[in-house]
Amino acid sequence: MNRIQTKALVEGAIFAAITVVIGIITFYIPLVALISIVWSVPTILIAFRHGFKVSIYSVVVSSVLVAVVTQPIEGLRFFIVFGLPGIVMGYLLNKNVRPEKTIFFTSIVLSICGIAGIYLGMLALGVNIENVYDKFFLNIKSAYVEAANAYRMMGVSREEIAKTTEIFEKNLDLMKLILPGVIFLSGVLLSFMNFKLTKLVLKRINYSIEDVKPFSQWRLSNKGMLFVTAMLLFAVVETSMIRLPQLNALATNIFTVMMMVFMVLGFSVSKFFLDKYSVPKVFKGVFLFFALFSFSQIMMLVGVLDMAVDIRKLRNKSAGDVR
Repeated sequence: MNRIQTKALVEGAIFAAITVVIGIITFYIPLVALISIVWSVPTILIAFRHGFKVSIYSVVVSSVLVAVVTQPIEGLRFFIVFGLPGIVMGYLLNKNVRPEKTIFFTSIVLSICGIAGIYLGMLALGVNIENVYDKFFLNIKSAYVEAANAYRMMGVSREEIAKTTEIFEKNLDLMKLILPGVIFLSGVLLSFMNFKLTKLVLKRINYSIEDVKPFSQWRLSNKGMLFVTAMLLFAVVETSMIRLPQLNALATNIFTVMMMVFMVLGFSVSKFFLDKYSVPKVFKGVFLFFALFSFSQIMMLVGVLDMAVDIRKLRNKSAGDVR
């Protein structure tokens, strides 16, 4: 028992050291800040291999060391933004929770912690985040006004510019509104990436965990379909009938996330049939690439259709369920 505890503490110290090194690199060399994507992986590994308590010790030690070597606020930011989500994912993997659920729950934690991390960063700089937020969109609008003036000087009619400006302002307002949904979707992507990186590292040290199903098999389970339908119904009723200002932002963000879910499912359906008919990989890649930028709305409709009528006939199979 003592040998196991000693081994766990040694591994925790090693992973803490790796975490600190990553933190130092990203703090002092901003150009390689993308490496911070893997900052949670050491914490996930220690939580998976040795449980909740050892992972907490490791994250606390890492946070203190990062704070000493960089700045106190940076250590606290690491604990919240990377440490807590890493502990959650590692713990869920340790308990053999399905990969889809692990990624989903970690995404929620990561999104909340990410927002807290942004507030901490602004606080450290002594900046009001609301002012930064408003200034960001004002700069976008100012850039558009300058571009519109340039087009006017080139002979574009005032009517055309006014029509384009109206569309632009509506899209800008929508961007402000759906920011929470975008943050959640970013959390899903980062959680997925951390899961795949963790699985890769575990495979290198002879550990095996269940993987997510192949992309072409992704679909909503029966419970998932009920949940998505209920969320969509709420969003549609709120935006078209009730229209309460307090719920408008929530409904818009739910609708945005659900549309992204359907788009992903649409691409999954496309990949399924491309594989089924043995389309060469090059043509698959070209089709999916152009579909992403040119036919995204069609992909959403394909996703809705698959949920409604089960195009791939996978409903009686457990493969790929997104629960």
